[in-house]
Amino acid sequence: MDYVHVPVGSCVNLLECVALLRSKKNGLLCIVFQIALADLLLFFIALLELLNSYHQSWRFSSQSCMIYKGTEMLTNTSITYLLICLNFHIVTFWNLYNVELVKNNRNPLTSFNDSSSECLVTRNENRIVNIDYQKRKNDVPVILPVIFLWILCLSISMPTYVLSSTVQVRGKTLCILANNYGAILQSLLLVFSTTLPCFLLIVSMLILIYKLFRTSGKDIDRVLTKQFEEIRNLLIFGIVFTIFYIIISYQRHVLNMFSTVRQFFVSEIYYINFPNVYLTMMHYSGVSFRGLLCYLALPSVREAVRKHIFFCTNKIT
Repeated sequence: MDYVHVPVGSCVNLLECVALLRSKKNGLLCIVFQIALADLLLFFIALLELLNSYHQSWRFSSQSCMIYKGTEMLTNTSITYLLICLNFHIVTFWNLYNVELVKNNRNPLTSFNDSSSECLVTRNENRIVNIDYQKRKNDVPVILPVIFLWILCLSISMPTYVLSSTVQVRGKTLCILANNYGAILQSLLLVFSTTLPCFLLIVSMLILIYKLFRTSGKDIDRVLTKQFEEIRNLLIFGIVFTIFYIIISYQRHVLNMFSTVRQFFVSEIYYINFPNVYLTMMHYSGVSFRGLLCYLALPSVREAVRKHIFFCTNKIT
């Protein structure tokens, strides 16, 4: 299989990780940094799968098999949930600036509960100037959601870490997952690693599309012009990123689910073997395209890479 694009994409992700690690991160860049970090781990998983496919046998120890299968589950699940977190972060960001837009576009003649004539004639105007030194909230914290996300992903991948092993099948060593922990627990893992993330991805994408249609051109031409242009670009980025991930990478989760469900009561072990190697190549191509998409679509990522990697101080927009 041709995995040339994987190291190229991993180099892009490595540059982004180093740049974002050295720069001041907001909520959006924090999530992008973790997606790039998970893609770096996925690069090593791709190398092991490449060697396994080339030799048609597992050439490493049983402990390496456990690390390989568990880390594959961890990285794929974490990228999915991080993308969901990214979408809802963009939605929250949109709501934050939408409230600010309503405040700045309030008409002083009609913003009172009384009529405009009463406002002009009978209402005593308070001319005391109150200066608010509080910093205006312009970001959404993501620390607690991200911590919960990683705890959830570790919990989902823990059975794969523990129960993966090597077995001899027809003279070949296979790295497999033992199906000896019951169909109920296995079904729960499939729900939290495949079914629930798919539902959340689609719901978050639909919300992004709804918010994008609500962000009309007349809103951009008003008070918060620059901010709403950035929000609109973030909405488009989230929609494209989600569609790209579902088409390129999420098919692997679906095939994994079908393969597991098909063999629930067949044997005590199962070995997932996808019928089309091109689907596997397409899945790992996401390592390249996700990093490039973040670099091209997010000016803050480009600025961080230029400043901390290429030492260019010119700010780009």
